[in-house]
Amino acid sequence: LTAGQACKRLSKKRGTCHPDEGREIYEIKGRKYDIKNIAETEKVVFVELIEPHPDPETKEVYRTPLVLVLEFQDDKILRGRHYCDPKISHLHLTEKQIREAME
Repeated sequence: LTAGQACKRLSKKRGTCHPDEGREIYEIKGRKYDIKNIAETEKVVFVELIEPHPDPETKEVYRTPLVLVLEFQDDKILRGRHYCDPKISHLHLTEKQIREAME
């Protein structure tokens, strides 16, 4: 999932979304996010996802499970945080390992 696709998916819950929103911060050429769940309250959106990123030296792909917490004010992101387990964020988890852990 690219930043633009994520924005469109969030816009179904939050209203409108500018096509370039998130592009500068989140979109990295060739990287696609695997969004597992989205939940929201009136002012907060929670996104559970898998973030893949290649090792620049070995080109192996790391897959980091994480949660984003996005706080909104006036229909704009006021503050965002992400949480992950640092003990597993530098492991080369396979797609199968991620899938089994999410079941």
